Amino acid sequence: MEQVNKPKKSSIEDLKLEVISKQKSLKEIDLKLESISIDDAEGNIILLKKSRQLNKDINELTIKINNHQNGSAPTCFNESLLSNFQPIPQIDIKISSVYEFDFTYKAKINLKEIPPTNKSEDVFNLLLLLWSEKIDFIEESLILFLNIENRITAYYWLSKGSQRSTIVDNLIILQATMIANATGFILSHNHPGGNTYPSKADIQLTEQLKEASTLIGIRFIDHIILTKHEYYSFLDSGLL
Repeated sequence: MEQVNKPKKSSIEDLKLEVISKQKSLKEIDLKLESISIDDAEGNIILLKKSRQLNKDINELTIKINNHQNGSAPTCFNESLLSNFQPIPQIDIKISSVYEFDFTYKAKINLKEIPPTNKSEDVFNLLLLLWSEKIDFIEESLILFLNIENRITAYYWLSKGSQRSTIVDNLIILQATMIANATGFILSHNHPGGNTYPSKADIQLTEQLKEASTLIGIRFIDHIILTKHEYYSFLDSGLL
């Protein structure tokens, strides 16, 4: 008759040493969470997952040891070690990647000195002053931000593309408008080929952006397509 070798159950000494080891690892992870950059989202997630697993392991080991204290464990445990054992408390995880967001606005100039924008021609002339020397080379996109009095307070280069296209992200436009404390915006981009007439993609983009901006109460005032010598206004053409 063959003898069956039963697996040995962990002794209290082994369990206690394992708890101490995992506690040490947990403290090391806690220190890393305090020092890691808030921009390192992937690193934060990896450390948090390890921390949660260590907490889970420690809790399970604590339950095993407590069960022995209640008389449900084998008698091979060292009672002197057991008498000094205290249940492991749950350790709070410090999440260094969460921070308070705040902001302030203070105009660097007197806003009354900025004339209101009432004509698309005025916007076109301003865009020519702002535009890069690559206006005949590649497509670029720029946003003008306006306050409640239709005064242009700021601008933002949205994207730079190729000779045929440039990427325009509706979400970034709306985010930038809110960050600029503007109530409206004018979208603009150039056509290096010299033809200012809007493409099907330009019209579709304008319609989608109009719908999105209206939904959150931001004014989409105009979309201007320009070359060095002329421009096309969606507002003047009745498309906005």
